[in-house]
Formats: sequence, C-alpha cells, structure tokens
Amino acid sequence: MTEVMEPTATEELREVELPLVGVEAVRRMENQSDKKLGIVRHQFDVPVSILEDLQVYSGANPRKRPRVNSRVARQIRQSLLNEDTVSDAFHLAHLGITVVATDFHKIDNREDAWMLKFRLDESDEPQDGIVNGLHTLAVIEELLDSGADISPNQYVSFTVITGIPSEERSTIVPFIAKGRNTVLQVKDESIDNLMKRFETLKKAIQPFPYAKEIGWEESAQGDYDVLDVLAIMTALNPELYPNENGGSGEITHPIIAADHKRACLKRFEENTEAYNRLAHLLPEMLHLYDLIRSDAQERYNKTGKGKRGGRLRVMTSRKRAGKTIEGALNFPFIKTGKDAYGTKGTFQLTYSATFAIVAAFRNFVVKDDDGAYVWKGGFPAVERAWRKLGAELVMTCQDTAETLQPHKMAVLLGRNRPLWNGLHKIVKEYLTRQEVDEKTAELQAEIDRLRKLNTEQAAANSK
Repeated sequence: MTEVMEPTATEELREVELPLVGVEAVRRMENQSDKKLGIVRHQFDVPVSILEDLQVYSGANPRKRPRVNSRVARQIRQSLLNEDTVSDAFHLAHLGITVVATDFHKIDNREDAWMLKFRLDESDEPQDGIVNGLHTLAVIEELLDSGADISPNQYVSFTVITGIPSEERSTIVPFIAKGRNTVLQVKDESIDNLMKRFETLKKAIQPFPYAKEIGWEESAQGDYDVLDVLAIMTALNPELYPNENGGSGEITHPIIAADHKRACLKRFEENTEAYNRLAHLLPEMLHLYDLIRSDAQERYNKTGKGKRGGRLRVMTSRKRAGKTIEGALNFPFIKTGKDAYGTKGTFQLTYSATFAIVAAFRNFVVKDDDGAYVWKGGFPAVERAWRKLGAELVMTCQDTAETLQPHKMAVLLGRNRPLWNGLHKIVKEYLTRQEVDEKTAELQAEIDRLRKLNTEQAAANSK
C-alpha cells in the first residue's frame, strides 16, 4: 500500500508516498487566511476497508501510542461495527484523520485515486504525518487485522494540509495538533513534549541507563513518566517554595508533589525556567528519591525500636496471597556504583511520606556565588544527612500516620501541613547545627593559631 524511500546517510528525512484508492467527495479549500499562511486544505472520504498500516506515520502527533482498550476506542469500535444507533454513519459521528503533508494529487487523472506524500523525521521533530486520528486508525487496524466484518459503506473523513512553509513548521504543526486533539482531551504533557518543553530535563538524564524508564508523553512505555520527574523537582525547588518565610509566617510547602502530580505540570508550564535551572541536579534528585523510599526501613530498623520497619503504617510492599514478595520492588534511579544504577527491594516508604521527606531536603538546594543552584556541602553531604536523620524523619511520619484513619491515611498524610513543617524543621536545624559546628571549628582553629603564634613569639623574646 505504501512506498517508502529510505534515507541516505546524509538525509535526515525520508519521503513517503501513500496511494489512496476509493477516495470520494474531494474538496480543495483555501480561504484568505490559508493563502496568507501559504497552505491548502483538502477534504475527502475514504472507505474504512482500505486503511492499513498508517499508524507508523504519527511523527507530528503528540499521542504516539493510543490505547485500543480505552473508553474512546470502545466507542469508535462500536460505531465502526454498526453497534451504535445509526448504521454506516461513522464519518458523521467522528472527526476523522488530519494529516500534514507535502503534496496531495490525483493518480493518472482518476477521480478515485490520489497520492498522498509526506516526509518523516526520525528524530521526532514535528514534520509531516498524522496530527489527529490515531485512536481511530488504531481501532480500524485492529479490526481489519482480526478479520472483523466492517461494512463497505463505512467511511472515514480525511483532512490533508499541505504547503506549510518550512520556517513555520515548528510553530504551526504543534498548533494544529493541539487544536485537533482537544476534543479527545489530549494530555498536556503530550503537547508539551511535542513543543519540546522538556528538552532541558531530557538532556540532564539522557546519559543514564534509567532514561528509558521515563516517558515524556501519555501512553509512553516505562514505569515512570514526566509527572513523576516534575513532582520530585517540585518537592526540591526552593525557588518556587523558599526555605525561608521572609518574615511572613509559615513557609509554603510543595504539598502538590504528593497530592496532585498534574498540578506540578501546571507549575512547570508557568515557571519552566525555575525547573530548568535545577535540571543539572536532576540525577541526584532522582537518586535521593529512590534512596529515601528504599532505605527508610533500614534507617528505622537501626534504631532498635519495637516493631520492624516493614510493619510500619508508612511502609508498603508487594504481596501475593497475603505474603510479602521478597525483592519485588524496583528502584531504578539509585546509584549503586561508579557506573551502576538500580536495585531491588522488598519494602518502600509510602508515596506521601516519601515526598514529605524529600521536600525537607530542599534545605540543601542553595545558590553558589555565581547564582547557580548547588547542593550545600555537595551531594555527599545530603546522603550523610539522610543517614543521620532518616530514622527520625521516618518515625515522625509514622507518628503522624498513627493519628489518621487507616483507610484515608495515605491521602491525609500527604496533605498534613504540620508534618511537612516538622520534617522541614528537622533538616533545617541539622544544617544550622552543621553551620554552628563549622564556625566553632573555624574559631577554635583561629584560637589555636594565635596561641601557637604567641607561644612562638614568647619563645623568641626569651632568647
């Protein structure tokens, strides 16, 4: 059905020619605004039965891997199979497919045969391709592959947009994709990814083996996504959540990190540079997140308290038939050696308790003399602080959890402002003691220096 011209070693794009046979009701549209932008719109209908292998041309779509078991997909399937209220009317009830292309023309002057041409960029740069309708195509292809009986009178409507100037593509194509996907409620992170707003964060973790574990758009593969990354960065962001109150009462804590990850995306969109300025610290932030949640049980066990850490209300594990599964949890971000990352574990600190503790360590995120954010005393100082304070921080969370209703504990713990205040205070006072000890040591060193100097002077005078 398609003819693909593979790129040479020097080519960045590959050109695709896609013949469509059975095309009906073709219209060429170009209003004054289109003329100003240099584009032409083509609209037509195509029998559903001829549509195969189109999903791969999704380069300009913010939602690359649509799920065929979603509510939207089920509705599409019912309509295609005439299980809905009106038969053979799929094209009336669904928006259809929108394609950004380089050319659209007749084949051999036939009215029903047209050639669709577009270019694909292997690097996901928004070039040509399907900008809307991948849910529809995914369901169509699934049904065709399964041999489902789709009526020959079922059509899908196409809109093909050609003529977008090369210099305008990076603006116009994402604009079209965002607008066309609004009806299907495309998630904001997919649009942000298409607009390349996450590039600084991506580059920060690109060298690390866990980079593939993080998805930057909805439906992406991986156990973690950009919302997890932004939640961790929000918890440790002293620019948005200062460690000092400036004389205006209690400080504000990043409770949204534990309670509402999607709100962290909103904060990122409104304060992108405040996150990008912390991007170089992201690998250590991810390590700290995994260190705290994976090591919390060990920190508590070393206190010698009554119950074992795994039995705490703020600890969780994977279970089968009521029994804990050993080593079932994965912590991919933690650094375990010079170039080694990731470890397994049996217990972990609950989500809300983890973020409340992580947020307390933003006390360590400070500006250096050049205005760049650094870890106060270096990141090893942060790890030492966790080893010293971990048990106290976990016990503080456990004490608060004991006061909450069990079935609401996970949610209420993450929203408990006194807890966030208490944890922040523990870390802050630790740093204050460190500063006092450092100044005391410096003062003692100066006193010792002066005493030595006086002793040497007295010895010289006695000769």
